[in-house]
This record gives sequence, structure tokens and C-alpha cells, in this order.
Amino acid sequence: SIAQQLGSTAAGSPFRRVLDHIRMQSTGTRWHAFYENMWIVTTICLVIGLFLFYWPIGAANCIPTFHGCAAMKWDGPVNGHVLFSTPSCWLPKWTFHDTDLPHKYRLFLPGAVAMFSCAAVLHVLRQAFGTD
Repeated sequence: SIAQQLGSTAAGSPFRRVLDHIRMQSTGTRWHAFYENMWIVTTICLVIGLFLFYWPIGAANCIPTFHGCAAMKWDGPVNGHVLFSTPSCWLPKWTFHDTDLPHKYRLFLPGAVAMFSCAAVLHVLRQAFGTD
């Protein structure tokens, strides 16, 4: 009957099994396993990108940009208790000024952008092959 051919669930229907078999034959078992485990590579790229972006912020005390470094300076009161008891707590008096990024951190930002780009491309590929 038609109900038996369609199956009770979409995942268990004979049509779905035929389509899965065709997909396995067309992409090959090795490629399918590669795309199934691509989330690991995507996660590694994302973690490395986060490390490359945030390391100069902590080590050089500035926010890296492509043309240098944005360093912050506190322009508010010196006393700590005043900092959290006035509206400056909600609207802090930080000013940013451009400085040179130390030479040893120059490649961190382009590296972070490369890792974020790789993670995005791998995620799109994984979505395109329908393994999510």
C-alpha cells in the first residue's frame, strides 16, 4: 500500500533510505565521515581565532586594529569608591587613543581573521552537505 511505501516517519521511509544510499555512494564513505567530523576542525579554528584575537588585548593592554592598537585611558576620579558610586559606573570616562601595536603581536589579528574565516567556510560547507 501507499502508507507502507511512505513509512510512519520521514527518516524511516524507503524513499529516505534510497536517497541516503545515493548520497553515500556519490560522496563516498570517507568524505561522508570527514564531513560528519568537520565540527571538530571548525571548533579548533574558532578557538585558535579567539586566542589570537584576545591574547594581545591582555598582553599589550590594548585592542588590536589593522592600523595599530587602541589603548584606553581612565579620565575619571582616582578614588576607587567613587568609581562605583556615581553615574560614571554606568557611563565610564574611558578615552581611546591610537598607539603602535608591539611588533611581536602584529600577526595576531590577521591570524585571527584567517581562523574565523576558515571556521565560517567549514561551517557553510558542513551545512551545504547536510550533515547538521
